[in-house]
Amino acid sequence: MANINRNMTLKQHIRIAKLLNRGRDSLIKLMDFKNITKKEYKKIYGVIQKLDEVRGTLDSVYHNLIDDKTFKRLGHIYYGDSSKSKYARTMICG
Repeated sequence: MANINRNMTLKQHIRIAKLLNRGRDSLIKLMDFKNITKKEYKKIYGVIQKLDEVRGTLDSVYHNLIDDKTFKRLGHIYYGDSSKSKYARTMICG
């Protein structure tokens, strides 16, 4: 796994989480195409697994950065938990 910058700001985490979640969602939609081969499907699934590894690593760094109050406000940003607040829905869902 690549070396993760552990000095990222909360704003950077929010932006990266948004991009990773959009990318993952796009790949999942791509897997639904009828003309996709089994080989292509497996490759896309492999990319999704790698994205999930990155999200997991960044999620750990994010949790070390924030306090309980911030977590209650934003939730699990790397896993699309945007139900916590209007702010989180705006930042995560675009």
